[in-house]
Amino acid sequence: MICCFACNTSNVFEGVHKFNDQFPQKLYLDPEVLVSDIPGIVFLSIVDTILLANIYPDPEILLQAYSLDSLKLLGTIIKKGKGPDEFLHTSIPLQFIEDSTGIKAWMFDHNLRCLYLLNISKTIERQRTIVEKKYNLLKLGFTDIQVIMNDSLFWGTSWTIDNLELFVYNAKEDQIISRTKLFKPMRGANYNNLSAYSHGVMVKPDLSKIVLYMLYLNRLQIISLVNPEDRFSFSTSKRPGSFEQIIIDMNTDEQMLYYRDVRTTDQFIFASYNGFLSKDEDKATKTIIHVFDWDGNPVAWIELPHYTPYFALDEKRGFLYGLANGVLSDDGLSEQDVLYRYDIKELLNNYKTLVNR
Repeated sequence: MICCFACNTSNVFEGVHKFNDQFPQKLYLDPEVLVSDIPGIVFLSIVDTILLANIYPDPEILLQAYSLDSLKLLGTIIKKGKGPDEFLHTSIPLQFIEDSTGIKAWMFDHNLRCLYLLNISKTIERQRTIVEKKYNLLKLGFTDIQVIMNDSLFWGTSWTIDNLELFVYNAKEDQIISRTKLFKPMRGANYNNLSAYSHGVMVKPDLSKIVLYMLYLNRLQIISLVNPEDRFSFSTSKRPGSFEQIIIDMNTDEQMLYYRDVRTTDQFIFASYNGFLSKDEDKATKTIIHVFDWDGNPVAWIELPHYTPYFALDEKRGFLYGLANGVLSDDGLSEQDVLYRYDIKELLNNYKTLVNR
């Protein structure tokens, strides 16, 4: 049963806050080491049989595609630059579309303030970036595009001095049709405090909801895209933190880190949970992933024996992929990135069994 807290001190989000720290399953997964020669990965995505890797700090490449089966390079999806079909920045995560014409991805360039529909399949086939659609959104002044419902309706976020707003933009009508403030106003807020709102967003694959996750606050929030007023936050801590404490700890070694990366299915939210001070991140030796359903109920607590700040899901085959940066090689001297694969079929199948009863 989820406990609800009505007092404002327990919740910085607008809406109800829920607490539950009881995970029905605890899973300790052993890894399969796959590859160590894909350099500079900072973020992973999986679509169909393709592994997409955001590359940093390569001066020429932003996004590479690899075969999920062989892990061989398929081609460069996005090049860095100011030329035709080049980009200054890639939004992560990408939102994918699969149809009869191939695999596509929506990508927002923060620097150029443009939204692009990339054809991943044709890019690999032709070995050059294929852009099918482009929307120049510079005049809107928002910070990010989070969800693309269709070719003309976009959900995104924009900063105000004391808040973060979720907005709906109708490209066909060329206007913002609604705005929703996500947080309770921060006392004494100013633009220097905006990093306190550091967050990421993942969409439910059926496009009905989003989950907003916080790096510096020990909580997540689920928001309905049908009705943004239908939303709630939840945590596994009775003291999920406050913006005031973040500002006090900001730029110190005492800053606590919480949810760094999230992946979703139509059933689950997989959220990597740090729960340690920023000064201790280099010493982290394992990864904890919290699994919730879309009502905020804990489903499983997963422990991985390596620290993998970024991960990806292959739901079709039942695997979780984790990236470990700077792992010592066999000679004990050099460091290299390592890609691990973990079997989560049992977790996914147990859920299907319960649903089908």
